[in-house]
Amino acid sequence: MLDEDGLGARRAAVVLGWDSASASRVEGARARLKRLVERGWLVEAKPGRYGLVPEDPARREFLETFPFACGLIEAEGD
Repeated sequence: MLDEDGLGARRAAVVLGWDSASASRVEGARARLKRLVERGWLVEAKPGRYGLVPEDPARREFLETFPFACGLIEAEGD
């Protein structure tokens, strides 16, 4: 279960089915989580604690208005 503080790298490794006793697997999970933060998919609310980005109503409206912008459908003429 995800608490208010977010998900840690060790728990992420468990969720992925990796051996959480292996330091290299936990560090691999941490690197992937940090990469997802850099790409805007996750937020790091506290050091080492990761969670989903809060929903942005303006972004949802944009994607509903222009679904081709995120690749949901092809723009006319493509």
